[in-house]
Amino acid sequence: MMMQCETKARARDVNMTSDHIHMLETIHVRNFRRVWKFFTFLDISLYCYNILSSQWRSQVTIPSTLLQLNLILYQVKEIPGIIHLLTQSPPSIQYETIETYFTPTASFTHPFCRTGSHDNSRWLIAAIYRWYKIMSPRIDVSVQSVAFDEANLTLYVQIFQIFRIWLVPFYYAPVELTTVLKLRHNKGDNKYYIHSQNDLYQVDQWIRFILPGGHLLICLWHAWATLFCVVGAYVLTPVTWVEEYMGWGKGNNAALERQRSMSDKEREWRWLDGRSDEQVVMESELRGKLIG
Repeated sequence: MMMQCETKARARDVNMTSDHIHMLETIHVRNFRRVWKFFTFLDISLYCYNILSSQWRSQVTIPSTLLQLNLILYQVKEIPGIIHLLTQSPPSIQYETIETYFTPTASFTHPFCRTGSHDNSRWLIAAIYRWYKIMSPRIDVSVQSVAFDEANLTLYVQIFQIFRIWLVPFYYAPVELTTVLKLRHNKGDNKYYIHSQNDLYQVDQWIRFILPGGHLLICLWHAWATLFCVVGAYVLTPVTWVEEYMGWGKGNNAALERQRSMSDKEREWRWLDGRSDEQVVMESELRGKLIG
């Protein structure tokens, strides 16, 4: 009797196991069919996309200027990192950064020094940055903003730095400056490199490098000059009347007339004259004259 019960139990377990295996096989088959249908649909979709995209590419071309702009914007994102490498890295990395991102004929302009642009002028830039590093081994720098003028390939970088001179203990110079970087395109590798760097300091900023407390004197001078402008504007009001009604001092206002002729939709703050320095001089009374 017990043997019969054990035999029936084993048969029941075998049936349950076979049913379970059959159920699992059915599930796997269904899943396999779903996956196969999905990849079949994906293959058909990719095939149709390739056909349509090939026809589309033959009729429509992406403007090269748009591709160039994307490339420039990608490289513009590197500017904050480049500035930190130039000011806060060891001398070897600093030199490698200059060799990597500056053109061989790059120029550097600062209130205290200037290199000009000529063959291997990049070497002078490396020497200036090395001296900068020697004078102030520790520099705190913050890149606060980066503005890009894609039409003229020019970057405007707002920087704040704390300059410390190790020869003068307990002295530091917190200064703000705007660095103007002009880029140049290299057709060989299709990249953009820094061709000129112009560091612009207000007078009350660069004087901190040479005269501790000198910025207070500059602030007093600024206040006096502002007062002088206010008094002069009221005392010489007749000159303003002559300029307004007799046309005295009227310059080349072609840009202003173009701006007035535009509709409200066309007139935007981004609108520029687009004229170079030479064009402005040639259109003025300074044409043909030697100017400094």
